[in-house]
Amino acid sequence: FNDDPPAGESRITDWPGFAGELAEAVRIVRDGAPNALVGGCACDFSPDRNLQRVLEPVAHRLDFLAYQEMRAASSSEAAAPGYLDVGQSAVDYARYLQQSFGKPVLLAYVAVSSWGGWEKRQAEALAGLARERRSLRRAGVFGVVYFQLRDDPEHEGYFGPAEKHFGLLDA
Repeated sequence: FNDDPPAGESRITDWPGFAGELAEAVRIVRDGAPNALVGGCACDFSPDRNLQRVLEPVAHRLDFLAYQEMRAASSSEAAAPGYLDVGQSAVDYARYLQQSFGKPVLLAYVAVSSWGGWEKRQAEALAGLARERRSLRRAGVFGVVYFQLRDDPEHEGYFGPAEKHFGLLDA
């Protein structure tokens, strides 16, 4: 995956072996746990033709597709209109995944950081997501998982200092 694609290009780069690696991972899981449901998780980037090309060879082996919706004040996109409309974004991406692959969809993890004075924005974004639950269901979403209950002062990642404040409760 490429975090800084050239203008107009996809974030997903060619990885010719991806479908084979994912198919092998599915086989390993099913060999060890035959009744397990197995899915693949896409990032919360805008719909991407390359994702379809990369997943199509293996999608039939998956029981579901999953995706993420993560937001934080530390993102370069934080000031963009609609950035905190997690609910509508989640519905749109679920529809894309369901229509493209015909699989049930899991919103595998939602995270809105309260860092940077975003306590109220976090609450509003999550309330907006809750208001979309019927639309999510119609878009094939069978579950939503929030990233973490409590803030984690040790957490590090893509969103920098905001990663420590993804919890719904303070640490």
